[in-house]
Amino acid sequence: MLCLVPHNFAKLVVIVGVLILSADFVYFTFVPKNFQIRFPSSDGSISILDFRLSTCFYTTLTAGVTSLVYGGI
Repeated sequence: MLCLVPHNFAKLVVIVGVLILSADFVYFTFVPKNFQIRFPSSDGSISILDFRLSTCFYTTLTAGVTSLVYGGI
């Protein structure tokens, strides 16, 4: 029974990697490409808040790829 633990662990790591990468893919496809919100500032000018892919996206992308590589070895 104990000899099956590494095999099942590898399967679980690959499944987690696929789920993380699929979540990143869904987020990447559904996020607007030019998402900007305009805010009036206190001096009367317009401030623009730009949304783009940031650290969290790239961190989960790295975690998904690492899980696939680690589980596939």
